[in-house]
Amino acid sequence: MNKILIAVPLCLILLASCGSSGGSMSELTKMANDDQDIRTRLAASGAADTVLGKEMLALDSAHTRMLRELLHGRAWFDETELKKRDRISAFMLLQHSPDTAMQAAALPVLKKQASKLGPQANQMVALLEDRVLVEEGKPQIYGTQVSIDHGSLIVYPIADSVNVDSRRSSIGLQSLSAYLDMLRSMIPKTN
Repeated sequence: MNKILIAVPLCLILLASCGSSGGSMSELTKMANDDQDIRTRLAASGAADTVLGKEMLALDSAHTRMLRELLHGRAWFDETELKKRDRISAFMLLQHSPDTAMQAAALPVLKKQASKLGPQANQMVALLEDRVLVEEGKPQIYGTQVSIDHGSLIVYPIADSVNVDSRRSSIGLQSLSAYLDMLRSMIPKTN
């Protein structure tokens, strides 16, 4: 469950960059807001609230079912099908889905679309690629996936860790140490 918390900072930044459309919120945006709300509450509880954890997992499963319905059997949405906010919202829901096969199927489509959709798309691909690799028991590429153990961050193994900051910089991510410092600042202190 702790792994799920790591994408909150970057996903919030991505979603905030979309601004407000002023119109009514789409279903994807509402679902993404619920996704981030429960993760924020869980992070504030120190990831020790098992009731919130179970609620989050149930919400992730429900969102996964909704994504499947919206995708109608496709691996992912066409690059022009969604507005920017909905594209980021859908990505957030995919990133937090318990369905690793669904994530792995969407990854090549997202990689193909990323070059056309800008730096934020590359950052989303990095998050998802690392998530899929970690779930497969393989080293991650960008160092985006961590867990929390008794208030300490544990970074999942990184392939070619010497060059991780170069890879992160090439897609617009901050250095690994700055990212980890940001995450540490969000972990409630335990006594």
